[in-house]
Amino acid sequence: MSMLGGVARAFTQFTIMVWAHSKRAWRMRYNLVNWAIIDALWLLIFVFAGLAFTPPGDYSEVVPVLFFSVVMWSLMSTPVWSIGNWIKFYVAIGLMDEVEASGASHTLFLATRAIPSLAISLISSLGVGAMLYYSTGVNIFTVSNPPLLALSLLMLALMSTLYALGLAFIGLKLKVPAPSLDVMNLAMFFVGGVAVDVETLIWPLRIVAVITPYSHPAEIMRYAVAGDRPYLGLQGELLASLLFLFLLTVFVALTRHVAYSDYRRMGPRGVGLT
Repeated sequence: MSMLGGVARAFTQFTIMVWAHSKRAWRMRYNLVNWAIIDALWLLIFVFAGLAFTPPGDYSEVVPVLFFSVVMWSLMSTPVWSIGNWIKFYVAIGLMDEVEASGASHTLFLATRAIPSLAISLISSLGVGAMLYYSTGVNIFTVSNPPLLALSLLMLALMSTLYALGLAFIGLKLKVPAPSLDVMNLAMFFVGGVAVDVETLIWPLRIVAVITPYSHPAEIMRYAVAGDRPYLGLQGELLASLLFLFLLTVFVALTRHVAYSDYRRMGPRGVGLT
C-alpha cells in the first residue's frame, strides 16, 4: 500500500509541476513564439546546408532523415538552456526553499521544466518540416515505423533532460552557468553518430559514437525513418539506449547529492547565489 501511495504522490507532484511550468509558459507565450521562430530559423540553416550537398534525385531518401536529425539536435540542446539557465533563478527567488519545505522533489521540479520547452521545440520543428515540404515536395512524415520513431525521440529527450540536470547541478556547485559547461553537445552531434550514421564514420570515430549516449536513439531513428540497419542491430541499440539512460540517471543522482549537500549546509550563500 505504501508503494502505491508513493507512486500516487509522485504522479500528483508530476502533474502539478507540469501544470505550473505550463502556466508560466502560457504567461510568456509571446516570448515563446519568438523563441520558436528563432529556433526554426537555426534549424533551417542546418537543413538547407545539408540539402546543398544532396542531389535532387536523392531528396526522397535524404530529406526525412535530415529533418529528424535536426529535430534530435533541437531535443539535445533545448533542455540545457531551459533547465541549466533556470536553476540559478530557481534558487535565488526562493523556489528551492519552498520545494524543500513541501517535501517535493527538486529534481522532478527542474526536470518537468523541460516539458513545455521541448513542446515549443517540437512546434518549431513542425514549421521546419512545412518549409521542407514546400521547398522539396518530400513528405517528411512518410516513415517506415512511426512507433519506433516516437520511441527514439522520447529516449533522446529523456537523455538530454538527464544530461541537462547533471550540468545544472555541476554548475550550481562550481558557480558556473550550465550552458557554459556544455561543450559536448555540438561535438556529439557531428562526430558522435547523430548527424550521420555510425557506419559511415571512420574507425576511431565509430568508437566515440558507440560510447556516446545520443548515437543509439539516432540509429534507431534512422532505422524507423528509412530502414537503415542500426550499427549494433535494433536490439543492441535498444539495450544500449536503456544502459545509457541508467548511467545518466546515476550521473544526475551523484551530481544532485554533491550540489545539494552544500546548499543544505550553507544555504544560497554556499552555492554563490547571494
